Amino acid sequence: FFYIHITAGATALITGSVQLLRWSRRRLRVHRLLGRIYVYSIFVSVPAGVYLAFYATGGLGSTIGFLILNTAWFTTTWIGLRRIL
Repeated sequence: FFYIHITAGATALITGSVQLLRWSRRRLRVHRLLGRIYVYSIFVSVPAGVYLAFYATGGLGSTIGFLILNTAWFTTTWIGLRRIL
């Protein structure tokens, strides 16, 4: 789960950052492809992150913090996807 979370999360962070560049927004096909990769990456990374949150070192506070971050990441992506569609 760790490697899945790291790989998918890094992919999402990179593609999400490129999405914000003017270059990407001017090329509609590239922008849409990167957007799809971003959404799929989030939907793979979040479940793995939720699983990992329960094994986080640092106690209950760390677990709750990671669960909130995963929930926020999923929720904002879901809202964005719904608005796009």
